[in-house]
Amino acid sequence: MFRIFSLTAVFFLISFNAFSQSSLKELQKQLPETIQSNPELLKQITSTLQRDLQLNPDLLAYRIRYYQKLFDEGVQDNDLNGLNNLRLLTAYFYQERNFWLKNEKQIVTRSKYLDSYKQNALNILDSYFRRITEDLGPARMDIDKNLVDFYAANALGAENLGNYDSSLDYSNYRAGYNAVIINSFVEKKELLKKGVSIDEPIEKIMEYWYLFPNDNGEDKFSPGFYFMEYFGSKYSVEDFNRIGFYVGSSFYHLKETIDIMSENSIIPSETLLGKINNSNLINISASYRFLLSENIGPAYFFTIAINAGLNLEPTHSKIDSIIVYKRSSLPNNGFISDTWDIDILDINDISRSTLSLKATTPVFFFNKDLFAEVGFITGFKFASYKVSYQYDYSKTKVEWNFLTGRYVSSSLDRQISVPETESYSQSELFIYPTIDITIDLFKPLSLQFSVSYNYSLLSAGFIF
Repeated sequence: MFRIFSLTAVFFLISFNAFSQSSLKELQKQLPETIQSNPELLKQITSTLQRDLQLNPDLLAYRIRYYQKLFDEGVQDNDLNGLNNLRLLTAYFYQERNFWLKNEKQIVTRSKYLDSYKQNALNILDSYFRRITEDLGPARMDIDKNLVDFYAANALGAENLGNYDSSLDYSNYRAGYNAVIINSFVEKKELLKKGVSIDEPIEKIMEYWYLFPNDNGEDKFSPGFYFMEYFGSKYSVEDFNRIGFYVGSSFYHLKETIDIMSENSIIPSETLLGKINNSNLINISASYRFLLSENIGPAYFFTIAINAGLNLEPTHSKIDSIIVYKRSSLPNNGFISDTWDIDILDINDISRSTLSLKATTPVFFFNKDLFAEVGFITGFKFASYKVSYQYDYSKTKVEWNFLTGRYVSSSLDRQISVPETESYSQSELFIYPTIDITIDLFKPLSLQFSVSYNYSLLSAGFIF
């Protein structure tokens, strides 16, 4: 498509590794000494040079000539030092870019990409539009083209060019770097087609808009197509893994307890024998992502997961002694009392587990490998344990004796139990909100961080 067309360009393709503000270090050496010796002024002017470079490198020669006239020669008149012409030339290139943006948007609109991809690309292109006064006069482009290419080559990354030498043709240096830049984005576009992520922001290509003339053919390269390929790679359902298996462990949980109630037919069932506290959880889950659209994005799919969890060494708190007292009334203000004096010996063989269903949908979607979902989790908590205890039971009748004129008590029953061990189990329905952050950057490995009402869970697994 775009070929490197000279030996110089081939050399640059091997040696060129980045397009960044650091490439202006060589250009800074061309500035007047007054600027170079003032760090704060140099920083401000370098920022201006960076802006000129991103608009069009041809501006750099005119910007540097203005600084040389102003600082080296002391020319204050803006017509003579070139500032007014520089302003006209800057406006000219903004107008040229606006015209280019208009044509690029038409190319995007007529393309066969999905409408959502088109709109995303159009939004980026629109953000670069600048309103320029239409009645500006024409700008003069009176600096020798070879000198313009010298400054542009320096700004694009050429090193060790030294001072300007009019006997050298600097257009080859500039053309070589241009070819490298073009080919680098062509290669990135091909990587996006294969679903490979790129490291730099896609808007980076707009710093070199002038290297990509508008072309209506979809087989040609254009920044608009580059944007749409990026969104296709980011949001397409292709290569989006839907099945996941995870194993995780909670590292934070709120204190939750299960009441151990008596189920003995003799001891009242409402008797609290102790409490079981929850602990760190080992969780196993299987999930499936159901697609709602041909694109991937916020609310464009939902995830259903089945989870099974087991508490590790849940703790318990027992009550050393319990006295349960019940009383039933008799005529003449009498009553019968039942008293249990219970000694709790032990609570052991404790097990706490959960079986749940989770449903979530993404609300923040960075790409197919990183997104955050919200939803709910519902299911049952199970607990089983053994309680060993013994008790003394007494039943007493108290009634009014008319002969003595006072209440008289009499024992109706008395039991002393032997130590007993009973097994219990119970379940509880729950429903909690949940937030999941999924990181699939290391496919097929996947990481997931979950936060719910009463726990935080970190899981690792595989996606397919």
